[in-house]
Amino acid sequence: MNDLTPCPNLIIMGAQKSGTTSLHEYLKVHPDIFMSSPIKEPGLFLGEERARTFWNTAGQPIASLHELLHERMLQGYQGERWFGDGSTHYTIGQRSRAWDIPQRMQAANPDMRFIYILRNPVERILSNYHHSRSKGRCQGALTDFLASKEGPGSILTSRYWYQLEAYLEVFPPEQFHLIIFEEFLEQPQQSMAAIWDFLELSAPPAEPAFVAHNTGKRESPKVNYQSESLDRVLTVLNNDVAQLERWLGRNISVWSSMSFAK
Repeated sequence: MNDLTPCPNLIIMGAQKSGTTSLHEYLKVHPDIFMSSPIKEPGLFLGEERARTFWNTAGQPIASLHELLHERMLQGYQGERWFGDGSTHYTIGQRSRAWDIPQRMQAANPDMRFIYILRNPVERILSNYHHSRSKGRCQGALTDFLASKEGPGSILTSRYWYQLEAYLEVFPPEQFHLIIFEEFLEQPQQSMAAIWDFLELSAPPAEPAFVAHNTGKRESPKVNYQSESLDRVLTVLNNDVAQLERWLGRNISVWSSMSFAK
């Protein structure tokens, strides 16, 4: 791996479609935190070949991770205590395991801290579905989306314990801070206070402006609520949430009635 100096030491690891853009903006308010700029989601730890392919395909070619770091992530950096990479790439589908992302991070910085913001798993899938429709990748109903090439990865992305477990194999649990998205919406000041404590920081001179970022219009999903495939997905998600709750040592009450039926 190329020398990544200065190396990010704070990762917003996901989850995709769970308020990570807003969290990125709130963290930027603190004078001791620098979040990757001008690119919020650089994917620095995807590996050099995959990062090059991703940015070349996006029309912003890079020659190396060194170039990605120094030209796309450090504009305005002044040696702040925390340097953040907010790439939701790191907990999408099978990437964490298939691409050895946690191991790559551990090799770069074993003291990395992680913030993982988690949205109701069903709601996150529905948001993913609507995003896919808006981009023209899916034209059918939700069941068509879940049966498509994109579907299995979307389900895995909502299996938060599955994602987290891969990181816990190489990092100790005290280096992780989990946020429940719905609780964050209800009590943003309290949630941010917990983050400042996790990062061993005093509160910033001024609180962030708690406004939503990266929101999109939402249409009603086309769903057959009696679908056996949706029942199977719910079973998988409920089992994953149960494992996550055991690890957290608490019930996530705001997710207690997960259902695709509205």
